[in-house]
Amino acid sequence: MDRERGVFKIVDSNRVAALWGKRKNRPAMNYDKLSRSLRQYYKKGIMKKTERTQRLVYQFCPPYHLWSSIGGGGGGGGGGGRGPTRPH
Repeated sequence: MDRERGVFKIVDSNRVAALWGKRKNRPAMNYDKLSRSLRQYYKKGIMKKTERTQRLVYQFCPPYHLWSSIGGGGGGGGGGGRGPTRPH
C-alpha cells in the first residue's frame, strides 16, 4: 500500500497465518493466534496500527520499514525471508 512508510495490507489472512505458522513451526496457527502475535509487535514497537484504522492494514515502525531500501533490492523483504530487521 505504501512501501516507503512501511504500510501493507494482508489480502489472504488464512494464507498468511498458515505461512507464519510454518515459519514458527506451529502448524495449528490461524489468524486469531497470529493477531495475538501482531499485538506483541505493537508492544515492542515493531508494528503499529495505521493512522486511519482499516481491516488487515498494518505499518512497520521506523527503523523496521527501512528494510525495503536497505538490502532487499526492493523485492519484498530482503534478508532471505527472515522478515524485517533493524539496520545495524
